[in-house]
Amino acid sequence: GLPCYKLLLADNSSAEWRHDLFGSKKIITCLPTYRKSVVGDIRIDGDEQGLFTENGKIDWTLLNEWLTQNDSIFILKPHPMAPPVSVEHQGKVLVINEAWLSNNGLTLYDLLSVTDVLVTDMSSVAVDFLITDRPMVFAMNDFEVYSATRGLNFGGLDSEDLPGAVTSDIEGLVSALQRIEDGDDEAHEVRQTWRNRCHGQGQLDFFDQLTTMARSREAN
Repeated sequence: GLPCYKLLLADNSSAEWRHDLFGSKKIITCLPTYRKSVVGDIRIDGDEQGLFTENGKIDWTLLNEWLTQNDSIFILKPHPMAPPVSVEHQGKVLVINEAWLSNNGLTLYDLLSVTDVLVTDMSSVAVDFLITDRPMVFAMNDFEVYSATRGLNFGGLDSEDLPGAVTSDIEGLVSALQRIEDGDDEAHEVRQTWRNRCHGQGQLDFFDQLTTMARSREAN
């Protein structure tokens, strides 16, 4: 995990590519896992009409209004195994894929390094993002069905145990984002428990030291 964590912890807040692509907007990155795969292991898990799927029913207008009011951009990257997702009247919603990242000379972890809030569901990327100690929102309307089909790495897990706000619809997502915008980091303590559980305090201290050393070199 060290190479990707090094990218994830890099201070790219003032990087030229960050400014060129997104300006000063706050970045909300959405990384859902797949429900129906179209490459690799062909299967269906959870609900095909899960949020942020090709069949998902989302009020993009409501999300766009919030994004505009809060000078934010919502970057949706569907899972590489999932069907493409189309967004009507995209506005402040940007749908990307691996080609978009490559064309801009970026990796997913470069993007996550400048992400202010991660929106995901049952994707393991949440475990990686814990290392940043930034807020997360878990947006999913099929937790029970998904748990019963593909299953979860953490057995016996309930949605309320997750290290972030949990919502099943776009209205709840907007509400959770607003609370974060207002400074209400409601899942901070749970997130700390998860960080220690997944990464260990010794590893966290090590990453903090690496980050401090890297930023010191950049300053010089």
